[in-house]
Amino acid sequence: MRTGNMEVVALATECKSLAERKHDWILPAAKIDYIWHGPNNDFLEFQNGRGLMEARPTRTCQEQLATYLGIPIKYFDRCRSQQEDVLSDQVNWWLTQDPKARRIRGLMPKEESGEILARAFVSDRFQPFDSDDVVTTVLPVMMNQQCVVKDAFVDIEQLHFTVTNDKLVGEIKVGDPVRGGISLRNSDVGQGILEMATFIEVLRCKNGAVIRQNMEGMTRKHFGGRNEYGEDGEIFQDDTKRAQKETFWKEARDIVSAMLKPERFAAMCERLRESSMRQLNPAANFLHAMDVVENTYGLSHEEKDNVFEALIRGQDTTIYGMANAVTFTAHGADYLRGAQLEEIGGQIMSNPPKELLN
Repeated sequence: MRTGNMEVVALATECKSLAERKHDWILPAAKIDYIWHGPNNDFLEFQNGRGLMEARPTRTCQEQLATYLGIPIKYFDRCRSQQEDVLSDQVNWWLTQDPKARRIRGLMPKEESGEILARAFVSDRFQPFDSDDVVTTVLPVMMNQQCVVKDAFVDIEQLHFTVTNDKLVGEIKVGDPVRGGISLRNSDVGQGILEMATFIEVLRCKNGAVIRQNMEGMTRKHFGGRNEYGEDGEIFQDDTKRAQKETFWKEARDIVSAMLKPERFAAMCERLRESSMRQLNPAANFLHAMDVVENTYGLSHEEKDNVFEALIRGQDTTIYGMANAVTFTAHGADYLRGAQLEEIGGQIMSNPPKELLN
């Protein structure tokens, strides 16, 4: 079984710690300086009410900065690793030509002597639904409905967790019971949407699949109207945006309750049952099917071999069998890649490529 790096108490504790350290600024791009102190040693520098601030960019922040300025990331990385101060001149020239404002998603140090991190360089219209808000708002609703956290992962950029519920039990393949739940993912740094989707766990083998296609759930982009900010870059919180967020979180709680209704899960299992009856095309040529899955979903060669072995071992030549072979491979992957493989399994089950169908 794929497991995360923490249980529910540790998840809430870490999110609380991140919430206490987060600090954002919105500044005209022309007032942000890129400072290069030597090979692979760079900072973003700007003035705010505390004086001159230096924030070390994370890898995500560097990629966003380079992309925004139209600088190829390979060139950006090569310049960062050289001895000559070439990159800062180019980055700063492009920043001075930019009339727009950018939001720096900062993270203050745990200790006074530590560094400030710039974990994102995003639009001034970026509207965060931070992971600490997700955990404190949505997770209690799930716990009140007797959900169990199956796995969880959080770091300074993203949150993933999966819950299951014993009230949600059904069958997609006759004689092979499954349990339902919710898979949630969120990015604090503009690398993805806030999303809740149906999770299915095969009880026999603990394989898990995330189902999105034509199913109820929730997605929300981190984007909205421009944020107002002061000369020091501090962001104003107006009543309208607060009210919009309150409305959104109420909607999210209602969606969680709806997703955990047994009758909804039973209907979803019924819609997915077709996948257990449709044979691969052609059923005897596993290698062709594996090529389709590898090319469609970007599996590595090692993952392809593992899926092939699981498919042979499972002796199930249906679409459902292929989906289970993919999700079985998630057991040996790290958390984030495992989550991606569970999503791929769900895509195969709910919306398989035409080349797989007989």
